[in-house]
Amino acid sequence: FAQTNSGALSPAGLVTPADGGFNVSAGGADIGGNNDQFAFTYQMVTGNFDYKLRVGSHTQADTWTKAGLMARATLATNSSFAAAFATPSAAGAYFTTRLNAGDVASSVGSFPVNYPNTWLRLQRTNNLFASYASIDGDRWVRLGSLTINMTNTVFLGMAVASRTNGIAASAQFRDFQTVTSGEVVPYSPQVEPPGPSSRLTPFAI
Repeated sequence: FAQTNSGALSPAGLVTPADGGFNVSAGGADIGGNNDQFAFTYQMVTGNFDYKLRVGSHTQADTWTKAGLMARATLATNSSFAAAFATPSAAGAYFTTRLNAGDVASSVGSFPVNYPNTWLRLQRTNNLFASYASIDGDRWVRLGSLTINMTNTVFLGMAVASRTNGIAASAQFRDFQTVTSGEVVPYSPQVEPPGPSSRLTPFAI
């Protein structure tokens, strides 16, 4: 894996090899909007793929602090991408994409995190990217999918953004490997996923 910082994040990304993976800490305003600011530990992958990893722990600088598995067309801050992200707590895990360079990123899906057993999976079949989450790395809940016209060779790896530039967040990434077995199972959330409030009353709790 190589390491880079996307945008002028503070503090810059720090990657420490650990038994079974990496510990990554970084600042960064966000991965989203029209441009991204985050730390990226990556390798080049060509053609179709299906990878998973376990996020062993994830510290919080913001409710939407992000750590996860990402594929990017380029290392430019406004690149198209597909990613399976986990947050530190109630925001859970979800699928985030940018369809074209410079577009506003969007997110779908929801699955609760369960550290140290929060598993994320990212799959490419031609130009269809799909994302999953799991608590055991074997039974998967589909977060979402989208067709993105990316180059055949992409930058694939582990991303961290604290979403509060100037404050670092850290994540333990473990067990990065190719998916060879498992099943996709149904999942119905028991509560409404966190997000912008649509309530019209004076108070929303």
